[in-house]
Amino acid sequence: MLDMLQRSTVHLLKKRGYKKKEIARMVGCHRNTVSKVLKERPDKTYKRKRIPSQVDIYWDKIVKWLEEKVPVARMLEMAKEDKENPYQGGKSAFYDRVKLIREEVEKEKNIAIWRFEGLPGEYLQVDWGKIPAKSLKGKRISYKYIFVARLKYSRFVFIKFTHTMDEETIIRCILSCFEAIGGVPWVLVFDNIKTVTTGRSSEGNPIWNRTFLKFALEIGFHPDVCWMRSPNQKGGVESGVKYVKTNFFPGREFANDDDLLKQAEEWMKRINTKKNQATAKPPVEMLKEEKPHFSPLLENAKDYGIMLICKVTPSSVVHFETNFYSVPEKYINCKVQVRVRKERIDIYHQNTLISSHKRCFEKRRWIRCLSHYQKTFQKKPRAFSMAKREKLLEKNEIISSYIKEIARRYPYTWQKDVDTLYHLLTAHGEEKLREAILRAAKYGLFGGSYVEAFLENSLELVPVFGKTSDPSLTFYESYVRGGKL
Repeated sequence: MLDMLQRSTVHLLKKRGYKKKEIARMVGCHRNTVSKVLKERPDKTYKRKRIPSQVDIYWDKIVKWLEEKVPVARMLEMAKEDKENPYQGGKSAFYDRVKLIREEVEKEKNIAIWRFEGLPGEYLQVDWGKIPAKSLKGKRISYKYIFVARLKYSRFVFIKFTHTMDEETIIRCILSCFEAIGGVPWVLVFDNIKTVTTGRSSEGNPIWNRTFLKFALEIGFHPDVCWMRSPNQKGGVESGVKYVKTNFFPGREFANDDDLLKQAEEWMKRINTKKNQATAKPPVEMLKEEKPHFSPLLENAKDYGIMLICKVTPSSVVHFETNFYSVPEKYINCKVQVRVRKERIDIYHQNTLISSHKRCFEKRRWIRCLSHYQKTFQKKPRAFSMAKREKLLEKNEIISSYIKEIARRYPYTWQKDVDTLYHLLTAHGEEKLREAILRAAKYGLFGGSYVEAFLENSLELVPVFGKTSDPSLTFYESYVRGGKL
């Protein structure tokens, strides 16, 4: 086969008047080859005819195996075990052919990346990242994660450091971002995280996290997620985290959490006021163009109540995190809406508030209001006493220790003392009850009547029989039982 230079020489010699026999002798080929070359273009290229490979009969199967990420060694074993056409070739030939098939499959997948710009107020890209381990030296920094949000049009960046990446945290971070930018964008784009989507339907549509979808509908934005196996979309969302990691953390040291937050605030201010390379304008100026296109923000990160649907248990409580919050007992076995606020738990039934509690951040606690159990306590007086004892035990250490000592000393009659002390708590408040208990405990007086005597009669210590020593137990017992000095 002649190369391109020899083919060009053949055409040139023919133009100069040489005969085919002479040209063949001069070029060093057969006369028939000269005839064939003269019928073709000088720059024609030849492709070597592909010799069929034994491996090609498994082409479709190999493509499927590549999608399933089956190792090549296992592919060879399965080809040899094929019942219809067992592979009988060599290992190297099989491996080389699989490599070529892989390259062709990857080449077919290649599509151009189409870059686009969002409209003002249209897209907010949201993602999570981990704080680099080097920034956590000596455990001076308790934060572990970074929430990063970036507006696609203005390139305005918002970051927030958190301890977790749970549902409530991402919702409150998003609301904090909305407060910072002054409104609600049309679309929020996420990676495929479980707090936003729990997977895909058979049609490929996102299955939205129920709590997050309720939040999106109430606030007024459309959630969107990257398509599976779409690295250009995923990269666009993740670029904000990458930018923070490469621009904010390198070369910085943090004394503690406060120092981290202070430096982050200064960094955000600098980044958002610096001219952006893509837009040639500072993000804060571009943000002014976006604000009129945002929806108004009617909630804030502190007061917004994240909604959960819960069923009231037979104990007339709803379970949230590890704690239990009471509702009136008539709602037992009913489904209720729980609004989780930053400092309170509000519980609704058919949009009517039926219970409200201060949020407890300790674990495995029962937060119950005794007024929710009136019917139960009428039928079970001992349960009422136990409930009042629990309320007293929840108070400060002085009151709790005093109740425990009464229960230890009077295992069969403590209910009467507890009833009295609970009444004194509601009548006088925790601080006055604590002072009276301190005075009673100082002299070894354990009982509701003794504490009541100090509170109701302002009982003072007086000298007895000319002495300044502490009064005896008999002296106080006669007093609280109505005796006279």
